[in-house]
Amino acid sequence: MAAGDMSAFREFVEGNKKKVYCLSYDILGDHQDAEDVSQEVFIKVFKSFDTFNRNAKMSSWLHQIAVNACIDFIRRKKVRPSSQLESFDGIAGDSGAWGKSPGQDPELDASGHLLQKRIQDALDHISPKERVVFVMRQYNDFKIGEIAETLRVSTGTVKSLLFRALKKLRQELKPYVESPEWSER
Repeated sequence: MAAGDMSAFREFVEGNKKKVYCLSYDILGDHQDAEDVSQEVFIKVFKSFDTFNRNAKMSSWLHQIAVNACIDFIRRKKVRPSSQLESFDGIAGDSGAWGKSPGQDPELDASGHLLQKRIQDALDHISPKERVVFVMRQYNDFKIGEIAETLRVSTGTVKSLLFRALKKLRQELKPYVESPEWSER
């Protein structure tokens, strides 16, 4: 993508908009906020393409911009992830909770939605950087090295942030995991 080449930029956006949206949605937990941040990301990419280090991976640079935009959004808005769980059908090709298609097992679907809501609520109680590292690793399957490269920190820092996030999330979710309704599953 050459600087100023609009057709190349459009192609770049089309090829990456789903990834940026899904990462933003996973971090922010709200469809509209994820769309807003995704647009902001591509505006930043367009404006700062001349500063892109040609020796770096473009995907890492794009993820870095997306993650930073999400962190900025969280800090700016003090956003609380939405408790409404939206379907990813047509966006990420999700097949529903636990790999079954929606509607096959209503109890499992309800249980999965309840668990996801509690996880989103717990994510609201950890720092933005811990949330980003957790989401990138657990929801988006980034490797520790990829997260470190994206956030421009050491792998040790990523491991530490992930450890703290998991510890805090376990603590937040402990009352639910120990409750009788979850122990029967």
